[in-house]
Amino acid sequence: MGKWTRGVSIIGASYTPFGNLLNTPALMGMTYRELLSWAAFEALENANITPKDVDSLLVANYQSETINTHATNAVAAEWLGLKQKPSLHFETACASGATGVRTAGSLIASGIDDIVLLVGVEIFNSMMDEETGIYRKQPAKRVSLDPVRWQDFVTYGFDQAYIHPFAFDLSAGMYVFPIEAYMQKYGLNFDQIEEAQSSAAISLRRNAARNPRAWFREEYSEIAKREGFSNALEYMKSDKNPFINWPARVSHMQVMADGAAALVLCPTEKAKQYTKTPVEVIGVGHGAGYSYNKDHLHLPTEMAAFDQAYKMADLNPKDIEYLGLHDCSVHQHFTVSEMAGYFEPGEAWKAIVEGRTAFDGDKPINTHGGCPSMGNVGPISGIAEIGEAVMQMRGECGDRQMKKPPKVAVCHALGAGPDYGVTVLKKED
Repeated sequence: MGKWTRGVSIIGASYTPFGNLLNTPALMGMTYRELLSWAAFEALENANITPKDVDSLLVANYQSETINTHATNAVAAEWLGLKQKPSLHFETACASGATGVRTAGSLIASGIDDIVLLVGVEIFNSMMDEETGIYRKQPAKRVSLDPVRWQDFVTYGFDQAYIHPFAFDLSAGMYVFPIEAYMQKYGLNFDQIEEAQSSAAISLRRNAARNPRAWFREEYSEIAKREGFSNALEYMKSDKNPFINWPARVSHMQVMADGAAALVLCPTEKAKQYTKTPVEVIGVGHGAGYSYNKDHLHLPTEMAAFDQAYKMADLNPKDIEYLGLHDCSVHQHFTVSEMAGYFEPGEAWKAIVEGRTAFDGDKPINTHGGCPSMGNVGPISGIAEIGEAVMQMRGECGDRQMKKPPKVAVCHALGAGPDYGVTVLKKED
């Protein structure tokens, strides 16, 4: 991997509350334009700049069917005061955060731009009522999106001409095969793998309970007490938390959400003109395409993304102090964390059970709450995962702040297609 011809740093980061536009109090009644504006203006303020300082705008959005807009970048430029400036709409599904940073960084490293605003917006829980809107000459209304129809929209990201597990059973292809493969490879029984998954979900909810912008914030210990169980693990193993596809239960899975997130990037040499705490992007990687190794545990394209990013960063995985994962299933806390080198092979599940991956542990993962508790907003989650890492490195995470702000962080992304992205961050001295 080559290196950028000049350093690239993140100087601003933000994400909105995640939830459902139809019933989450902080989001009710908002449009996608207002969501992306919220995230963008907050990130610009965090970077101590205004729209006039921005050279280019990158806008991520995957599911245009729910926002009734294809040229999202043009709408964003209008709302953000960036008309007549270069902009583009892009997506690599839930890997869009990594792709956006790679693209923005390349624009900056080439010398074309100095300041790039990366913003993403997604609505997964509702869509425009087809009986209202411009063609009906009535005010547009939003209605709940049927999960089956949403699934149809999501699978547009896969090759429909060929049968493979991702396209026809997301819960099997993405969530179950790796769990069973991990159990087989390391000789784990069902009780051990269930405890590892449930412990990861409990840890994420503890993190989310301390994040005002997470969707689900009631800790499982509180839910267990209310439901008459002696502890959270007992509740997690009960029928109150049913299997969605053995051996994964409902609480082990992502919850699809609405929201927006944004990052501001600039040359490293100029970063401290804007903030005292810039975070440098020292490695990026991306791979695309579906294939498993014979053991159904490792994906060559995902491994390639890690390899590219680590080579660009000259990174020793032992130096990683924080790991952001796109955990649409909590099994990624043990499968992908080991692929990333954050844990030794076969050791992550034990660390999770011991609570080491919580915000106050020695190996934190997803301190914002992750896809099962923060919520998964597709491409926006990838941007928010990087934003959360930046906030942790800057010591801005309040009650969920790590004991010691990390100096090196790695963020992983997995999206439809599938796409894989990896971003390596380093706190500047």
